Amino acid sequence: MIKILCGVVDDPEYFGIIYSIDDGDDWTDPAVWAKANPNWGVSVNPADIARKARKAMEMSSAQNNFLTKHLNVWVNADTAWMDMIKWDQCGDVKLTIDQFEGQQCWIAFDLASKIDIAAVVILFREGNTYTGFTRSYLAEATVENSSNSQYSGWAADRWLIETPGAITDFAYIEDDIKALAKRFDVQEVVYDPFQATYIATRLMEAGLPMVEYGQTVKNLSEPMKEWEALVIAGDYRHDANPVQTWMVSNVVCHTDAKDNIYPRKEKPENKIDGPVATIMALGAAMSAEETASGPGILII
Repeated sequence: MIKILCGVVDDPEYFGIIYSIDDGDDWTDPAVWAKANPNWGVSVNPADIARKARKAMEMSSAQNNFLTKHLNVWVNADTAWMDMIKWDQCGDVKLTIDQFEGQQCWIAFDLASKIDIAAVVILFREGNTYTGFTRSYLAEATVENSSNSQYSGWAADRWLIETPGAITDFAYIEDDIKALAKRFDVQEVVYDPFQATYIATRLMEAGLPMVEYGQTVKNLSEPMKEWEALVIAGDYRHDANPVQTWMVSNVVCHTDAKDNIYPRKEKPENKIDGPVATIMALGAAMSAEETASGPGILII
Protein backbone atom coordinates (compact mmCIF):
# COMPACT_ATOMS: atom_id res chain seq x y z
CA MET A 1 0.00 0.00 0.00
CA ILE A 2 2.85 2.38 0.78
CA LYS A 3 4.36 1.74 -2.65
CA ILE A 4 1.01 2.54 -4.28
CA LEU A 5 0.72 5.80 -2.34
CA CYS A 6 4.27 6.72 -3.34
CA GLY A 7 3.57 5.94 -6.99
CA VAL A 8 6.07 3.09 -7.13
CA VAL A 9 3.33 0.54 -7.89
CA ASP A 10 0.25 1.20 -10.06
CA ASP A 11 -2.70 -1.03 -9.10
CA PRO A 12 -6.12 0.56 -9.85
CA GLU A 13 -7.92 -2.51 -8.44
CA TYR A 14 -6.43 -2.08 -4.97
CA PHE A 15 -8.44 -0.13 -2.40
CA GLY A 16 -6.84 1.02 0.77
CA ILE A 17 -7.55 3.60 3.44
CA ILE A 18 -5.35 4.81 6.25
CA TYR A 19 -6.82 6.57 9.28
CA SER A 20 -4.28 8.80 10.96
CA ILE A 21 -3.98 12.14 12.67
CA ASP A 22 -3.21 15.09 10.40
CA ASP A 23 0.14 16.73 9.90
CA GLY A 24 0.45 19.44 12.50
CA ASP A 25 -1.87 17.75 14.99
CA ASP A 26 -0.67 17.53 18.57
CA TRP A 27 -0.63 13.80 19.21
CA THR A 28 -1.06 14.41 22.95
CA ASP A 29 -4.44 16.10 22.36
CA PRO A 30 -7.30 13.61 23.03
CA ALA A 31 -9.44 15.48 20.48
CA VAL A 32 -7.36 14.11 17.57
CA TRP A 33 -7.20 10.46 18.61
CA ALA A 34 -10.54 9.52 17.05
CA LYS A 35 -9.19 10.49 13.61
CA ALA A 36 -6.91 7.46 13.65
CA ASN A 37 -9.46 5.13 15.26
CA PRO A 38 -12.64 4.87 13.13
CA ASN A 39 -14.29 2.48 15.59
CA TRP A 40 -13.78 4.95 18.43
CA GLY A 41 -15.96 4.17 21.41
CA VAL A 42 -16.97 0.76 20.06
CA SER A 43 -14.06 -1.66 19.71
CA VAL A 44 -11.57 1.08 20.55
CA ASN A 45 -11.79 2.00 24.23
CA PRO A 46 -11.07 5.74 24.77
CA ALA A 47 -9.99 5.14 28.36
CA ASP A 48 -7.46 2.52 27.23
CA ILE A 49 -6.06 4.87 24.58
CA ALA A 50 -5.82 7.65 27.17
CA ARG A 51 -3.91 5.36 29.53
CA LYS A 52 -1.45 4.37 26.80
CA ALA A 53 -1.07 8.01 25.76
CA ARG A 54 -0.14 9.02 29.31
CA LYS A 55 2.53 6.33 29.35
CA ALA A 56 3.85 7.55 25.99
CA MET A 57 4.01 11.11 27.30
CA GLU A 58 5.99 10.00 30.33
CA MET A 59 8.30 7.46 28.69
CA SER A 60 10.14 8.29 25.48
CA SER A 61 10.59 4.59 24.75
CA ALA A 62 6.79 4.16 24.59
CA GLN A 63 6.11 7.06 22.22
CA ASN A 64 6.95 5.32 18.95
CA ASN A 65 4.81 2.34 19.89
CA PHE A 66 1.81 4.58 20.66
CA LEU A 67 2.22 6.71 17.54
CA THR A 68 2.53 3.76 15.17
CA LYS A 69 0.00 1.37 16.69
CA HIS A 70 -2.71 3.78 17.85
CA LEU A 71 -2.36 6.87 15.66
CA ASN A 72 -0.92 5.36 12.46
CA VAL A 73 1.98 7.77 12.44
CA TRP A 74 5.08 6.31 10.82
CA VAL A 75 8.15 7.25 12.78
CA ASN A 76 11.81 6.37 12.85
CA ALA A 77 12.58 3.35 15.04
CA ASP A 78 15.19 5.27 17.06
CA THR A 79 14.24 8.07 19.42
CA ALA A 80 15.76 10.01 22.29
CA TRP A 81 15.39 7.95 25.43
CA MET A 82 15.79 9.34 28.93
CA ASP A 83 13.85 12.30 30.27
CA MET A 84 16.87 14.32 31.37
CA ILE A 85 14.83 16.61 33.62
CA LYS A 86 13.68 13.57 35.58
CA TRP A 87 17.23 12.23 35.52
CA ASP A 88 18.62 15.42 37.02
CA GLN A 89 15.94 15.34 39.71
CA CYS A 90 17.21 11.91 40.77
CA GLY A 91 20.74 13.27 41.29
CA ASP A 92 22.17 14.11 44.69
CA VAL A 93 25.62 15.71 44.90
CA LYS A 94 25.83 14.74 48.58
CA LEU A 95 25.40 11.05 47.77
CA THR A 96 28.60 9.00 48.11
CA ILE A 97 29.39 5.34 47.79
CA ASP A 98 30.90 5.43 51.29
CA GLN A 99 27.35 5.67 52.64
CA PHE A 100 26.73 2.10 51.43
CA GLU A 101 29.70 0.41 53.10
CA GLY A 102 29.05 -3.31 53.61
CA GLN A 103 25.73 -3.35 51.74
CA GLN A 104 24.66 -5.73 48.98
CA CYS A 105 25.38 -4.60 45.45
CA TRP A 106 25.65 -5.72 41.84
CA ILE A 107 28.61 -4.69 39.71
CA ALA A 108 28.70 -4.52 35.92
CA PHE A 109 31.49 -3.44 33.61
CA ASP A 110 31.64 -2.58 29.93
CA LEU A 111 35.17 -2.50 28.54
CA ALA A 112 34.52 -1.33 24.97
CA SER A 113 37.92 -0.90 23.24
CA LYS A 114 41.22 0.12 24.78
CA ILE A 115 41.04 3.56 23.17
CA ASP A 116 37.51 4.22 24.34
CA ILE A 117 35.74 4.83 27.64
CA ALA A 118 35.33 1.78 29.85
CA ALA A 119 32.77 1.83 32.65
CA VAL A 120 32.12 0.10 35.95
CA VAL A 121 28.73 0.50 37.64
CA ILE A 122 27.98 -0.35 41.27
CA LEU A 123 24.25 -0.75 41.92
CA PHE A 124 22.60 -0.92 45.33
CA ARG A 125 18.99 -1.83 46.10
CA GLU A 126 16.99 -0.68 49.11
CA GLY A 127 13.39 -1.87 48.86
CA ASN A 128 12.06 -0.51 45.57
CA THR A 129 14.79 2.09 45.25
CA TYR A 130 18.06 1.63 43.37
CA THR A 131 21.20 3.72 43.70
CA GLY A 132 23.90 3.63 41.06
CA PHE A 133 27.50 4.83 41.00
CA THR A 134 29.55 4.93 37.81
CA ARG A 135 33.31 4.87 37.34
CA SER A 136 34.61 5.76 33.89
CA TYR A 137 38.13 5.00 32.64
CA LEU A 138 40.05 6.35 29.67
CA ALA A 139 43.67 6.33 28.53
CA GLU A 140 45.64 9.44 29.44
CA ALA A 141 46.67 10.01 25.82
CA THR A 142 43.06 9.88 24.67
CA VAL A 143 42.03 12.43 27.28
CA GLU A 144 44.79 14.79 26.14
CA ASN A 145 44.13 14.41 22.40
CA SER A 146 40.36 14.04 22.32
CA SER A 147 38.16 16.54 20.50
CA ASN A 148 35.83 16.31 23.50
CA SER A 149 36.99 19.23 25.63
CA GLN A 150 35.00 17.96 28.61
CA TYR A 151 37.30 14.96 29.11
CA SER A 152 40.15 16.95 30.63
CA GLY A 153 37.84 18.75 33.05
CA TRP A 154 36.19 15.52 34.14
CA ALA A 155 39.62 13.95 34.62
CA ALA A 156 40.76 16.88 36.75
CA ASP A 157 37.68 16.46 38.93
CA ARG A 158 38.22 12.67 39.13
CA TRP A 159 34.93 11.86 37.44
CA LEU A 160 37.00 10.32 34.64
CA ILE A 161 39.82 8.03 35.72
CA GLU A 162 42.91 8.36 33.54
CA THR A 163 45.11 5.31 33.04
CA PRO A 164 48.73 5.91 31.98
CA GLY A 165 49.71 5.46 28.35
CA ALA A 166 48.04 5.38 24.97
CA ILE A 167 45.46 2.67 25.68
CA THR A 168 43.10 2.10 28.61
CA ASP A 169 44.77 -0.17 31.15
CA PHE A 170 42.16 -2.75 32.11
CA ALA A 171 44.28 -3.75 35.12
CA TYR A 172 43.01 -0.58 36.81
CA ILE A 173 39.46 -1.84 36.40
CA GLU A 174 40.38 -5.28 37.68
CA ASP A 175 42.03 -3.82 40.78
CA ASP A 176 39.10 -1.48 41.44
CA ILE A 177 36.57 -4.31 41.26
CA LYS A 178 38.65 -6.40 43.66
CA ALA A 179 38.79 -3.44 46.05
CA LEU A 180 35.02 -2.97 45.80
CA ALA A 181 34.50 -6.63 46.66
CA LYS A 182 36.33 -6.07 49.94
CA ARG A 183 34.08 -3.14 50.87
CA PHE A 184 30.67 -4.35 49.78
CA ASP A 185 28.59 -7.52 49.70
CA VAL A 186 28.88 -8.13 45.96
CA GLN A 187 26.11 -10.42 44.73
CA GLU A 188 27.30 -10.67 41.15
CA VAL A 189 29.78 -9.09 38.79
CA VAL A 190 28.27 -9.08 35.30
CA TYR A 191 30.15 -8.54 32.08
CA ASP A 192 29.82 -8.85 28.34
CA PRO A 193 32.30 -11.54 27.20
CA PHE A 194 33.51 -9.36 24.31
CA GLN A 195 37.03 -8.24 25.30
CA ALA A 196 36.39 -9.14 28.95
CA THR A 197 37.07 -12.87 29.26
CA TYR A 198 40.63 -12.42 30.54
CA ILE A 199 39.63 -10.03 33.35
CA ALA A 200 36.56 -12.11 34.16
CA THR A 201 38.70 -15.21 34.57
CA ARG A 202 41.12 -13.40 36.87
CA LEU A 203 38.27 -12.02 38.96
CA MET A 204 36.70 -15.47 39.18
CA GLU A 205 40.03 -16.88 40.37
CA ALA A 206 39.99 -14.17 43.05
CA GLY A 207 36.67 -15.56 44.28
CA LEU A 208 34.24 -13.05 42.79
CA PRO A 209 30.81 -14.27 41.56
CA MET A 210 31.14 -13.67 37.82
CA VAL A 211 28.11 -13.67 35.50
CA GLU A 212 28.47 -13.56 31.72
CA TYR A 213 25.80 -11.15 30.47
CA GLY A 214 25.62 -10.83 26.70
CA GLN A 215 24.49 -7.46 25.39
CA THR A 216 21.53 -8.86 23.46
CA VAL A 217 18.05 -7.41 22.99
CA LYS A 218 16.69 -10.20 25.17
CA ASN A 219 18.98 -9.27 28.06
CA LEU A 220 18.79 -5.48 27.78
CA SER A 221 15.18 -4.68 26.89
CA GLU A 222 13.40 -5.29 30.19
CA PRO A 223 16.03 -3.72 32.49
CA MET A 224 16.24 -0.73 30.15
CA LYS A 225 12.47 -0.25 30.42
CA GLU A 226 12.66 -0.73 34.18
CA TRP A 227 15.45 1.83 34.57
CA GLU A 228 13.48 4.44 32.68
CA ALA A 229 10.42 3.74 34.83
CA LEU A 230 12.51 3.99 38.01
CA VAL A 231 13.85 7.39 36.99
CA ILE A 232 10.39 8.70 36.12
CA ALA A 233 9.05 7.49 39.48
CA GLY A 234 12.00 8.98 41.36
CA ASP A 235 13.07 5.53 42.54
CA TYR A 236 16.57 5.68 41.06
CA ARG A 237 19.29 7.70 42.80
CA HIS A 238 22.70 8.79 41.52
CA ASP A 239 25.45 11.15 42.57
CA ALA A 240 25.05 13.60 39.66
CA ASN A 241 28.16 12.18 37.98
CA PRO A 242 28.59 14.45 34.92
CA VAL A 243 30.18 11.72 32.79
CA GLN A 244 27.29 9.34 33.39
CA THR A 245 24.78 12.15 32.85
CA TRP A 246 26.39 12.97 29.49
CA MET A 247 26.34 9.31 28.46
CA VAL A 248 22.70 8.88 29.52
CA SER A 249 21.79 11.87 27.35
CA ASN A 250 23.53 10.16 24.41
CA VAL A 251 21.34 7.05 24.53
CA VAL A 252 18.76 6.67 21.79
CA CYS A 253 16.15 3.97 22.08
CA HIS A 254 15.77 1.47 19.26
CA THR A 255 12.44 -0.37 19.24
CA ASP A 256 12.00 -3.59 17.27
CA ALA A 257 8.84 -5.18 15.85
CA LYS A 258 8.17 -6.98 19.14
CA ASP A 259 8.38 -3.79 21.24
CA ASN A 260 11.77 -4.76 22.64
CA ILE A 261 14.05 -1.79 23.19
CA TYR A 262 17.82 -1.53 22.91
CA PRO A 263 20.31 1.26 23.66
CA ARG A 264 22.11 2.85 20.74
CA LYS A 265 24.08 6.00 20.00
CA GLU A 266 23.64 8.34 17.06
CA LYS A 267 27.35 9.06 16.60
CA PRO A 268 30.53 7.15 17.53
CA GLU A 269 31.65 10.01 19.77
CA ASN A 270 28.42 9.82 21.79
CA LYS A 271 29.56 7.30 24.39
CA ILE A 272 27.00 5.15 26.22
CA ASP A 273 29.20 2.67 28.10
CA GLY A 274 28.02 3.77 31.55
CA PRO A 275 24.31 3.41 30.76
CA VAL A 276 24.89 0.01 29.14
CA ALA A 277 26.71 -1.19 32.26
CA THR A 278 23.88 0.17 34.41
CA ILE A 279 21.30 -1.74 32.38
CA MET A 280 23.36 -4.90 32.80
CA ALA A 281 23.67 -4.42 36.57
CA LEU A 282 19.95 -3.75 36.88
CA GLY A 283 19.18 -6.83 34.80
CA ALA A 284 21.28 -8.92 37.17
CA ALA A 285 19.57 -7.41 40.20
CA MET A 286 16.13 -8.06 38.70
CA SER A 287 16.93 -11.72 38.13
CA ALA A 288 18.84 -12.18 41.40
CA GLU A 289 16.44 -14.78 42.76
CA GLU A 290 16.84 -16.91 39.64
CA THR A 291 20.62 -16.86 39.38
CA ALA A 292 23.09 -19.03 41.20
CA SER A 293 25.19 -17.56 43.98
CA GLY A 294 28.82 -18.05 44.86
CA PRO A 295 32.01 -18.06 42.80
CA GLY A 296 31.94 -19.33 39.27
CA ILE A 297 30.82 -18.11 35.87
CA LEU A 298 27.11 -18.08 35.09
CA ILE A 299 25.94 -17.35 31.54
CA ILE A 300 22.72 -15.38 31.01
